Amino acid sequence: MNDRIGKCRIIAKLGQGGMANVFLSVVTGPADVHKLLVVKVLREELAQDGDFLSMFMNEARLAARLNHANVVTTYEVGVDDGQHYLAMDYLDGQPYSAILRKTRGKIPLDIHLRILADTLSGLDYAHTLTDFDGTPLSVVHRDVSPQNVFVAYDGQIKVVDFGIAKAAGAAGTTQTGVFKGKLAYAAPEQAAGEPVDARADVFSVGVMLWEAIAGRRLTLGETETTVLGRRLAGLDPRIRDVVPDVDPELSDICDRAMAHARDDRFPDARSLQDALERVLDRSARRVGHREVGELVSGLFAEKRAEIRAIIDEQMKRVLRDTSTALPLPVIGGGRGGLDPTPTTHVETSARRSSSGTLAAASTSQEAPARPSHARALLVGLVVFGLTAGVGGTVLFTTRKPTADPGASPKAGPGALQRVALRIEFGPSGATAKLDGVPLASSPFVAQVDRDGTMHRIDVEAPGMAPKTTMVSYDKDVSVSIVLVPEASTAGPAATQAASGRDARPSGETSGAPPGNRTVGRPVPVGTPHTPGDPRKPGKQAGEIDEADPYRKK
Repeated sequence: MNDRIGKCRIIAKLGQGGMANVFLSVVTGPADVHKLLVVKVLREELAQDGDFLSMFMNEARLAARLNHANVVTTYEVGVDDGQHYLAMDYLDGQPYSAILRKTRGKIPLDIHLRILADTLSGLDYAHTLTDFDGTPLSVVHRDVSPQNVFVAYDGQIKVVDFGIAKAAGAAGTTQTGVFKGKLAYAAPEQAAGEPVDARADVFSVGVMLWEAIAGRRLTLGETETTVLGRRLAGLDPRIRDVVPDVDPELSDICDRAMAHARDDRFPDARSLQDALERVLDRSARRVGHREVGELVSGLFAEKRAEIRAIIDEQMKRVLRDTSTALPLPVIGGGRGGLDPTPTTHVETSARRSSSGTLAAASTSQEAPARPSHARALLVGLVVFGLTAGVGGTVLFTTRKPTADPGASPKAGPGALQRVALRIEFGPSGATAKLDGVPLASSPFVAQVDRDGTMHRIDVEAPGMAPKTTMVSYDKDVSVSIVLVPEASTAGPAATQAASGRDARPSGETSGAPPGNRTVGRPVPVGTPHTPGDPRKPGKQAGEIDEADPYRKK
């Protein structure tokens, strides 16, 4: 693309998600007044796909309606020379997840509570938003997580990335049985693919509150299969079991927010916000935006200066020459700069690079996705360890992560980790797809981003029962899928598979079509570019990082 789209002149690239590329731009107004905006551009090859275009436009329509102090602002939605884009507020600060990583979660609890209370204020606004005729839009964010809460250097809190938000009447609304979002923060009904309302977002904030009190991830070191099974069974540990000396009032708030049955939770985001505000009111000090801003500014002073220097240099070029194409520096991108957490969520999540610095709307800031992304799972994902797999034999093993041979040994802590992926499939004549992308041959070997999200493998062959399995890029993965003739699936097991409730051997997972090309798709080793693959030859797809935000830097 050129360096202009609509009224915006592109001055830097912030990140890339599964559905959109994200850029920093400048708009010049009357009297030579310049304003920085973030431009999110639907990837050209996906603009031809009706489902992707529908999801992107749903996000655009919703984003254009949101106008609240605790929600990122979208200024313009448009199409320029065939490119669909959103122009959003430019935020100078850090995603909440980057702050947690920087401090290993060890920040004052009252700061956590201030951030979460303001997050709930933004969510309550979205939940209660009405159409122009007063009809409730019934918006549910569905991807509330530390990656999608942005903390500006002045202490303002913004909810970002409504890329997979559900709104009443939206085209392409998620079907029952399909999950979108980040499983670690998803409410039980959301993880089960059931209809959701505002109380699903309340549960997600409850998980964030649990982690703030405990100082660690709720799902630390666990696979998504384990997390899903526990979440659906209502077996998440209560905060007082992990932190015995937790404040009783705060413990009760956390338990209620994370109640397994939605009717037992706070009825809305405002009620949970009020409960947290009461705790803050009896705090030894008054915590407001200034205190939050001072903490974040102190933590990221060096990164802030680096990003500012890049922007200043680009602005000088803009002012000197309005016609010559600008060089396009990348802000962040795996170097610990700006966090392009594009949860445009056709990825769920998709989307995130670690340690963001300047953020902007719907750019889920933390090395996602959120479109991110979106990751999709059938409720059947937890039907594991029951019977032999229907329609084929699947062997699933994991090993300790290995380093990417091509990675620099001096890669800093912000660099994405890589894991090895090996997929074998048969018999001869069978074809396989990974997240909808055809695999050239068996075995397929690749180095992939350790994004911790679920990815779908589909294998089929004439006369054979097709097979689908899900894998997570949290460790090295080796999968062998061998199909068997259709006739061998006759009987109750075949009926079960046909209904979408496929029984799996232990360790194997199943899922519904993700509905997108997931961020973090493998970069084949020695494999030619596959026609139809949205990745450019030789380019790495996405920079989404869903690593533990509490981990040691």
